[in-house]
Amino acid sequence: SKPAEQSSASQAKKKVRAWTIEEHRRFLDALAKLRTDKTEAVKANGRRTKGLGPGIAELIAAMVGTRDAAQVRSHAQKHFTRQRRDMGLC
Repeated sequence: SKPAEQSSASQAKKKVRAWTIEEHRRFLDALAKLRTDKTEAVKANGRRTKGLGPGIAELIAAMVGTRDAAQVRSHAQKHFTRQRRDMGLC
């Protein structure tokens, strides 16, 4: 009974793999095409935040073709964090 439980648990986990240069390029292209004013907000403390906005991750995932919406959201979060860091805003 144990091996069957372990195999179903391991099947539920997704294999983590780095984004390729091509996937990242398609992500950036899609982001540029789909970006709107709604993707930037100002928090109560005055800090600007960037995000994808409702439904955008699904559209970008379709344009990238090899990633799902959850992976796109995670990649976008890291991308925006790196941008802020590189601009000295963190």
